[in-house]
Amino acid sequence: MMRAIPRGKGMFIWQVAASSHGSPIELAARAQEADLSWVAIKTQNGGRLFQEALVQSAADAFRAIGVDVWGWGYLGGAPSLRTWGNAADEARATVETMRRFGLAGFIIDAESEYKRPGADGWAKIYIAGVRSTMPDLSLGLCSFRFPRLHPEIPWSTFLGACDFHMPQVYWQAAHNPREQLVESRRQLLALKDLPFIPVGSAYAEHGWAPTIQELDVFDQTARDIQLPGITWWSWQALDNHPDWWAAIAGHPWLPPGPPAPAPFSRLADAKRWELVERGLKKQGILDAAGVPVEV
Repeated sequence: MMRAIPRGKGMFIWQVAASSHGSPIELAARAQEADLSWVAIKTQNGGRLFQEALVQSAADAFRAIGVDVWGWGYLGGAPSLRTWGNAADEARATVETMRRFGLAGFIIDAESEYKRPGADGWAKIYIAGVRSTMPDLSLGLCSFRFPRLHPEIPWSTFLGACDFHMPQVYWQAAHNPREQLVESRRQLLALKDLPFIPVGSAYAEHGWAPTIQELDVFDQTARDIQLPGITWWSWQALDNHPDWWAAIAGHPWLPPGPPAPAPFSRLADAKRWELVERGLKKQGILDAAGVPVEV
């Protein structure tokens, strides 16, 4: 069964209140300006729901303008400094998130906590808990961009239940987005052949920031290799960089449509007459049998 995946241009939202002032109207307006097809809102941290008081109004505003809304959560598998609860708690929270907010699907953010001993077992518990309740839920894995550098992550367990890759292709401290995107795709598709939707660097940290040219190159590379979509981290970081917003808004990610019809002058004679006859019938000049109507 083919489950839905995010398509076109998207954006990650971490803290709704810090993104476009937390205003549903401003969020929707910005999404329209940037020509976004979808957004991913953080709805879960470990085994607890996250900012649930704000998620519903934001999700409703996005859906009202035709923008798909996905949920994402930072999972730890077991209690940690950054997460609460165990894998079973996390599975229950994911199910509750989906039921409460009616989202398009869920994105698993599994990072350093899932490099601890026992991680594969936690991943199995989480996947079983979600799939036993919501077998048709679309899931994506958002983790490190180069799996070879992070063998402790239970890649096979997570990817065995996921419908798409969504790696964090952050080229922080470097300036080679194209090369990193291509290599990330190569390594992850070697693990499992799934649709690949990368997360790009739209943030500044530790004195590093991407250039507008790098944002453009990352986006162009994604389209050159015909990826189904792209997304960026993160909305609230972009709010401090209107030039980055403008660059991303200018990236053309139009949904595929039907092919344009051939010009009339290039049609065969029979096809031309068919179209002319159809038009004459609509105007009442010919009857249904193609006979001229007497005036």
